[in-house]
Amino acid sequence: DSSSYSHVVVEVPNKGSLPAVSGRGSDSIPIFVTVTEAAQLCGYRAKTFYNWIETGKLRLEHGLRRFGRECRIEWKSFKVSVDRGEFADVRKVK
Repeated sequence: DSSSYSHVVVEVPNKGSLPAVSGRGSDSIPIFVTVTEAAQLCGYRAKTFYNWIETGKLRLEHGLRRFGRECRIEWKSFKVSVDRGEFADVRKVK
């Protein structure tokens, strides 16, 4: 059935930016970034993110995912939390 076929294109990003994902259904594809990448994309220090993880401020509902000992952040969920102002009380890197 050709109606269930999806064609998704992922463009490899330049360093310091997210991949561009396009195509039908692409908005449902999660984009995972490392803690360091998330910090760079937001203008924070990685140490700030690790502190949020350790203290429980950055949680599953904010996009935090654990793969064994590694942490990744599901970007869209985290961005929604940032846009709501949940992480606004921290100074950004200048």
